[in-house]
Amino acid sequence: MPRGSSHREQVEQIARAATQPFPIVSIAKSLDEFKSIRGRTFSRDAGCEIDLIVGNYPSMRWWMGKGGLVIEVVPDGANRLSAFDRRAGKLVCDRRRNGRLSKDAVREIAAELDAEGFVLLENLQPAKRRAIAVHNQRFAKSAIKTFTAAVAKPIFVRFVRLRLCSAHNSYQKACGPNPS
Repeated sequence: MPRGSSHREQVEQIARAATQPFPIVSIAKSLDEFKSIRGRTFSRDAGCEIDLIVGNYPSMRWWMGKGGLVIEVVPDGANRLSAFDRRAGKLVCDRRRNGRLSKDAVREIAAELDAEGFVLLENLQPAKRRAIAVHNQRFAKSAIKTFTAAVAKPIFVRFVRLRLCSAHNSYQKACGPNPS
């Protein structure tokens, strides 16, 4: 990389030049603030190089979602949250209106959680997980394996709503009453 390149440009170059190039979903704007005074060469594994860059920002995290690389600033309290609680809690915060979550909002959140690779049975409370597992054993051809499938069934949408409420409460507790 030439001198004067930002951390954002460096991450973009790593993604393009990796042995297996990967897409970038989003990169935090704060990566544009730093400009290197020297040129830079990357020779290690892409993940190690991204770790080194993101390590310069204490409240920033990176991960590979289903769509590609995501680099975001995570509030300090959110560092203690599971990846599911952090993502689902933020989605609920963004979509709640007048303290309520509409049916359409629940379907949108379910679709996003599925797209990001969150597994339904791994992220439900144990009692709800068992109920879905029993259903899946009885009705193997119409097994409920995704959040989208669960919210489409009236008997299971409540399970997802309860888990989203729990994620929202954890997220608000960790990040404050009006997390961004």
